[in-house]
Amino acid sequence: MGYAPGLQSTLVSVAVMVGACTSIGGESEPDPGAAAPDGGIDAGAGSDGGAGVVEVIDVEVPGTVVWTDTGIDVVEDEHLGVTATGMVLSGNDGEYGPAGNPGRTSADSNLVLCAGHASLIGRVGPDGDAFYVGPNTTFVATRSDRLYLGVNDTGIDDNGGAFAAGVAIDLLYTRVTMRNLMVPGGVAWTDTGVDLAVGQQLTITARGTVVHQASSGDSCDPAGVPGTTGHDANPLKCSNHAALIGRIGDGGAKFLVGRTYSAPSAASGRLFLGINDDETGNNSGAFSAHISVTDR
Repeated sequence: MGYAPGLQSTLVSVAVMVGACTSIGGESEPDPGAAAPDGGIDAGAGSDGGAGVVEVIDVEVPGTVVWTDTGIDVVEDEHLGVTATGMVLSGNDGEYGPAGNPGRTSADSNLVLCAGHASLIGRVGPDGDAFYVGPNTTFVATRSDRLYLGVNDTGIDDNGGAFAAGVAIDLLYTRVTMRNLMVPGGVAWTDTGVDLAVGQQLTITARGTVVHQASSGDSCDPAGVPGTTGHDANPLKCSNHAALIGRIGDGGAKFLVGRTYSAPSAASGRLFLGINDDETGNNSGAFSAHISVTDR
């Protein structure tokens, strides 16, 4: 879900200051390895008024299994950070760090589209939506359940290696804004009225149904139509057709939102949400989106 270069050094600084304990989106194709700058961690104000202690838990994520149980139970709206190192061998594709192979963002064996093949990914709960983690990021849990980390590759039979991840839990934050709105399927872009600053944590959950082909009544949820990354009408080529997508500013890079999204904002500007379909004239229905912006 987002990428924050420099988070690892930030976590170290916060640990020193507050006494942490350790328990061992380009215009058509976003680059998950360099998408969003570090928004920092706010150790001064938090969700529960706590003492500001950051705990970092070490987790080994082998490349030979799709999902690894971290043993970490998270709660809805909890802010977490992950830094990761190591290399995973993905069969004949090569050996990659936690950002994965940026040239294969639409590989058939990818669980997370628009993210590098064999990159570090996560999910909350055994049936939660998978999201991109990469080498350095923060995200918000959109449900209460167990945190899993994994490899963006379902073809693991000939994989090897492992990632070493440090998971910072219960990061402190302040709420900036919350908004609910409808994103109609018949409009290319919808102005959310939400203005973002670089590094602010943007979290979106979405549901609903859009009919993307009026003649046949074909429809989809915010994840889009499965297996349609090659659709000619996709403005965001790495994503499924008619999925919920976003951009920041009039000319900002498009990124996949889907059913859940949480990452530090890559830019400053107005947030727009839209449909991954250049031909919206025959669409109907709408997605409902819940938008939350926080400062860490």
